[in-house]
Amino acid sequence: MVTTHETYEAQADYVQALTAQSNVTVLSVSNQAGKGGGVNLHAVLQHLAQALQINRVLVEAGATLAGAFMSENRVDELHTFIAPCLLGNQAKPMFVLPEIQGMADKVQLQMVSIKPFGQDVRVILSRP
Repeated sequence: MVTTHETYEAQADYVQALTAQSNVTVLSVSNQAGKGGGVNLHAVLQHLAQALQINRVLVEAGATLAGAFMSENRVDELHTFIAPCLLGNQAKPMFVLPEIQGMADKVQLQMVSIKPFGQDVRVILSRP
């Protein structure tokens, strides 16, 4: 589990109880300055690589964290699933990317594969 120093300190009792009851390791890192106060992704990935020799990371995240990884160019390959349904404009987005205001700001990706996955379709994309 990764959290900021501030959240770790504010939730110290919860973190201690969680780590005592289960096989959970908590990594506390600095805030991402000027980026909404989220975790410092560079610090997290650096810790994983240097301390744990982990060089590939699967991230399943909500729109904010997924957007942070995309904004910081830390996504090599994107696996996404498309369901045969439509959602309205109030639905949650896949990414929070405030820097993209129009087509000129788009993130260009390459198609790697498209395969049926039950009733859904799995699309794998990569950076060019």
